[in-house]
Amino acid sequence: MPFVSPANINKQKTNHRPLNWLPVTAVLLALVLLAGAIAAGKWYLRGRLQAQAVDRNGEVLKAITVTQYLAEKEVDPDFSLAEPSSQFQILVKAAILDGVMGTRLFDAKGNFVTSFPEYVKERKVSEAELRLLRNTDAVSRYNESMDLTDEFLSDPRRKRLPVPIMEVSIPLRLNDDEPILGIAQIIIDGQPIAKEFATLDRTLGMQAGLLFLVCGGLMTGALSWAFAQLARANADLAQRSESLLKANQELAMMARTSAVGAVAANLMHGLKSPLFGLINLFGAWRAAENVGEKVEWSTAVETARRMQSMVNGVMDFVRDQEGLSNHEVSMEELLNSIGDKVMPLAEQSRVKFLRQGEADAVLSARVANLLTLILVNLIQNAIEATPTGKQVRLAVRQEAKEIQFEVIDEGGGLRPELAGQLFQPCESTKDGGSGLGLAICKQLARHIGAELDLRRNTANGCVFGLTLPPELLPQHDTVT
Repeated sequence: MPFVSPANINKQKTNHRPLNWLPVTAVLLALVLLAGAIAAGKWYLRGRLQAQAVDRNGEVLKAITVTQYLAEKEVDPDFSLAEPSSQFQILVKAAILDGVMGTRLFDAKGNFVTSFPEYVKERKVSEAELRLLRNTDAVSRYNESMDLTDEFLSDPRRKRLPVPIMEVSIPLRLNDDEPILGIAQIIIDGQPIAKEFATLDRTLGMQAGLLFLVCGGLMTGALSWAFAQLARANADLAQRSESLLKANQELAMMARTSAVGAVAANLMHGLKSPLFGLINLFGAWRAAENVGEKVEWSTAVETARRMQSMVNGVMDFVRDQEGLSNHEVSMEELLNSIGDKVMPLAEQSRVKFLRQGEADAVLSARVANLLTLILVNLIQNAIEATPTGKQVRLAVRQEAKEIQFEVIDEGGGLRPELAGQLFQPCESTKDGGSGLGLAICKQLARHIGAELDLRRNTANGCVFGLTLPPELLPQHDTVT
């Protein structure tokens, strides 16, 4: 497995951390864009439909004008649109139609000729409108709010409120390909078309609202599903990053442990002979000077022997790792050995060390040496954390095919910030500590397939547990 820097993995975890506000913001933004698109479409369609409605009214009035001309032509074959009187006659008949409020007559150049009724104000056709009339059948203009005094000398409705008005200008010509002979402008009450527009607005509003609800619901569902999948993938990526971080930490710790192991093996091998010589030298000086059982000499000799015992233990472990030892150790022998190693520290610290429970099992020398290293380290830590007069217990019990070890102290517990990174290399809080003890114990436990964990952390003490799986227990054939 390639080594990845923990700092880089932490950066990846930060980058892939789910953002709870992002899905909500994206959905809201999508709904706003959808609402804007629907509103724009609604207003465009409204404008097109209103223009069609206005043009339709112009086409109807154009058709009525043509019908009146044909009717007059049938009655009087000499009737001609070229005469202004004939044009006015058609204009008057158009003025009596339902909804018509007044009419104007212009000549071919757009100049005002006459109006009906007479209170319709004079006006001149603009050049732009005149050019448009020469190329089309009718020009319709709708004003939803107009003051009637702008069109009439006196208000025909006798009120000053703005009202909707539509003006339809119709070019008068004999044939579509001939020049215009005059222009008839008809002023129509815009209330009916205003009601038609209001109905159109309501219909378009309902359709737009329904479209927004349907499309918005589908879009919200689709985006929610997509973000849920993204969140799931993000969580999976974060979990994998966490696993990768732990794996890299373990690799780094294993590499560090291996290096420490190699150095320790060479160091122990180098110390073995000098310690043996030192013990013999102490013994010779003690005999030569006849010092008897002086405390200073006894302490020196005992310390040297303890160091030699520790060196021998490490060398035994190294030999087991190299396959040089294949003997087995009973559980009773293992527990006695652990007790012998930790009892001097317990007596020195005036802490009572107790052993509880038992297990009927034998272990390989390799596993026994590793367990000794792990449990001795845990018990020593427990003794150092326990106040004078309190006790530390090593509990052993066999459950099914597993063996459980628990180191129980009566100290003040671990600080929360330490409990979270307990089995990682850190700066030691003890004088002379390396900060690697528990991390090495964890790696040693994993090395043999055991599991080491902190099972309880309270103000009244801690409990460290070590689970020994059944595959570490040698299987012996039963002889009958």
